[in-house]
Amino acid sequence: MSWAASAWGREPVTFDTRYRVCASPAYLKRAGPLNTPEHLSAHRCLLFALPEFRSRWLFCDSAGVLSKVAIDGDIITSNALVLRECALAGLGPALLANWLIDRDLAEGRLVNLFPGHRVTATNFETAAWLLVPSRAFLPGKVQVAIDFLQSRLRG
Repeated sequence: MSWAASAWGREPVTFDTRYRVCASPAYLKRAGPLNTPEHLSAHRCLLFALPEFRSRWLFCDSAGVLSKVAIDGDIITSNALVLRECALAGLGPALLANWLIDRDLAEGRLVNLFPGHRVTATNFETAAWLLVPSRAFLPGKVQVAIDFLQSRLRG
């Protein structure tokens, strides 16, 4: 977890976000393994509706080599929870944030297809932010919500 300055006068809570390309074991059994990011071009991916997320994904390998992989798909949504459910249902590979799928990966419902790569659609330095108004007293329920989010989203 890191902190950044806020124009509101209070520092916002941030959680570093890392993206992973994942698919269900059922999809992989049906479609076969994806050995390299470039193999994604032959699959119908599950896509987020933002333009940068729909046409290509960026991969950086352990040597720092950056590659742009063209992707396409038939399922496009503006809701990451829907993408996760589609991936769990075996409908294809998806690019999803770690804080959304880490439990699915740990429990084997999803498979991280390229664990040796960093992956993103736009920028490798992304985060989730929680801004709170500037005030001397932070209500207890707001602090409880912050503590809960920190415990759940810490990557």
